[in-house]
Amino acid sequence: MFHTVESPAALQLLDKVDNSINALRVSLRIEQPSESIDLAKLVVSLETQSTQLSVIAEQWLATESPSFRQSTQNSIRDFSNTAHELHRIILMRPASPALVRTKSSELFDSWFQVHEKISRCETREKFQLQETAVRITQMLMDLRYATK
Repeated sequence: MFHTVESPAALQLLDKVDNSINALRVSLRIEQPSESIDLAKLVVSLETQSTQLSVIAEQWLATESPSFRQSTQNSIRDFSNTAHELHRIILMRPASPALVRTKSSELFDSWFQVHEKISRCETREKFQLQETAVRITQMLMDLRYATK
């Protein structure tokens, strides 16, 4: 995206940022995205993982306050609905690249809200939530890569 920048200093800084992101990807064990990503399959997988997340979270949220439970359920539901909308958009022929990018960004933003809430889990569901969160984050990174 920034290869047209003419400043050598800026390009050098961007290379450092890219190296930092790659180092973070390695440390989090997030694989490099495939060059040929099937968006429809990726979004279906995100929908499936959001359902899995919801099931696990329900077990945990039964022990939380009603207001936090409702807020977290709403965030997960919003994430799932946005994934479903994105799937519907991708299946439209031809799918608008701008609309796909916009909805992908909404999905990413929605994930930040969900992740912030589920990171508070301190019950026996914590490990399952973390594993599911890692898978969802990987898929979202692949989605971001595929829609840039």
